[in-house]
Amino acid sequence: MLKIAICEDEKVFAEALERGVQSWAAQRGIRVSIRKFTNGVPLIHCIEDNGMFDLVFMDVQMKKMDGLEAAAKIRENDLDFFSVGE
Repeated sequence: MLKIAICEDEKVFAEALERGVQSWAAQRGIRVSIRKFTNGVPLIHCIEDNGMFDLVFMDVQMKKMDGLEAAAKIRENDLDFFSVGE
């Protein structure tokens, strides 16, 4: 099972991305578990408590903790974290 996080503060975008990921996975017979977060703070707490996701989609501009700050915090604890689009 592929563990995926969607970190997006705009509900419409988060839902559209979730539908797209589910469709992509279903076409390939891949099982996915998707968790959604509205900013980087709960994402970081979830990673600290449960371990890293296989894939994280993250908005760059969010309130409380934006995607750039969240990516930097993840990198502090996970040397294998790779990001695209910073």
